[in-house]
Amino acid sequence: MKKITMAMVACGLLVAAAIFSGCADAATADDGSSGNDGDSSGTNTVLWSKFEGADLQVWSNTFTAETNDTDGMIITVGSSGWWGGCFCNNAADAAGAATTFDMSNVAKITFDVKGSAAGSFWVSCSDSTAATKGQTAIALTTDWVNKEFSCASYVGSTDYGVLDIGGGDLSTTATSGYKVYIKNIAFWNAAGNEIVPARSE
Repeated sequence: MKKITMAMVACGLLVAAAIFSGCADAATADDGSSGNDGDSSGTNTVLWSKFEGADLQVWSNTFTAETNDTDGMIITVGSSGWWGGCFCNNAADAAGAATTFDMSNVAKITFDVKGSAAGSFWVSCSDSTAATKGQTAIALTTDWVNKEFSCASYVGSTDYGVLDIGGGDLSTTATSGYKVYIKNIAFWNAAGNEIVPARSE
């Protein structure tokens, strides 16, 4: 689905809990969140495992997100019947190009996730053109479950984002008010070692 207007929720390891207000296509900050993915100092606690974090693009205002130190990120689906977003970076390099991530050594992404009711959501990768790749449905229960997304065939050295999330496609849940809780996002190489995607800026 096309990424049209986007709203940004800054999340990750951000100095002094700074919240970025800009993104591609004149995005605005999501009013549903403080944007801080950790404690008041901006220190990451539960959303990411070792990765420093990334901003969250909310596509077409289709959901809101908030964070806390227990549940990581809590996503609440809007009323569109479809929702989606991308963990990426709203900054640009000196030439004005989008910041990208080297995901070429990432074989899988794991995360702890649950829903406010039994349901599902999808995950994917964003390539260098910001196109979704490897869209995969993930079943959700009301209990925390560690899930795995095998992504080796869909990643590259200049990926726009580190993880896309959404609902509606692949018959996944897009009910207004449905909540998805996600935390402990981790990246693993083919040898089974946790790694951190490099940021190119």
